[in-house]
Amino acid sequence: MKDLTDSSSIAEHSMDESTSQFISDLQKTILDVFEETIRIFDKYNLKYSLVAGTLLGAIRHKGFIPWDDDLDIIMPREDFEKFRNIAAKDLKENFFFQDYTTDSEYPSLYAKVRNSQTTLIENGYRNLKQMNHGVFIDVFVADKYKETLKNKIRKRIIKICSLILLYQKIAGANPFAKVIAKLFPRKPLFRLAEKISTKINCEKDTNKYIMLNQYIMPDGIFDELIDVPFENLNVKISAKYDEMLTDMFGDYMKLPPMEKRKPKHITKWFSLSVPYKEYIKNNL
Repeated sequence: MKDLTDSSSIAEHSMDESTSQFISDLQKTILDVFEETIRIFDKYNLKYSLVAGTLLGAIRHKGFIPWDDDLDIIMPREDFEKFRNIAAKDLKENFFFQDYTTDSEYPSLYAKVRNSQTTLIENGYRNLKQMNHGVFIDVFVADKYKETLKNKIRKRIIKICSLILLYQKIAGANPFAKVIAKLFPRKPLFRLAEKISTKINCEKDTNKYIMLNQYIMPDGIFDELIDVPFENLNVKISAKYDEMLTDMFGDYMKLPPMEKRKPKHITKWFSLSVPYKEYIKNNL
């Protein structure tokens, strides 16, 4: 496996050169992050489920989709808030809980847990040199949701907040949009989006869950969590996994065409052995 630690090797790298061995090594590093995160969940009895492509991998492959390069979990808002409050003091050294409250450059409404002794710089984030860029897992919040006109308007406001926050930071954004976006203070935008999401979550007679302000999921996805194997770990998934996967992927046991079997996050800026701070200093 090529380890990219200098400018010359960066110049030589392209996605076409990414090998199955590298994907396998990256997945093992991601699993280390996940295992440490699960330790915290188990210690405090916090609910979570695999979601999206990671949930699909657990059911179809009993682990990662072979070409997948990330790991996604989802938590009820109440459990996520508890996790955010304890992560900094409970995660082992070199692991980092990342959201807008812990990383001033981080531009997304969802959170990550990262291994700070590694590097994986997503393409749009390459200009954020103060941000933690360790190998990560994604941690999404599930809010209870009822489809009403008021909530449709709330969703639109959250989407606008999200877009402004991304335009402020993401590389390659339209220059005019970037200038306009920077007129808005960051933390109030994050707090507004969270405040609205919390209001949606606290409504009575909700019958669904919503993730990322767009994916609607079944009611009661956290009522029953079951254990399944995922690579070398034993992990939690919702007992309603079939409904969740069908809604998201349709015939989810069918493999996609070969041209779509590609990793999504690997760019030319990554290393599984060099801490992101050192990597950025020497290469960006």
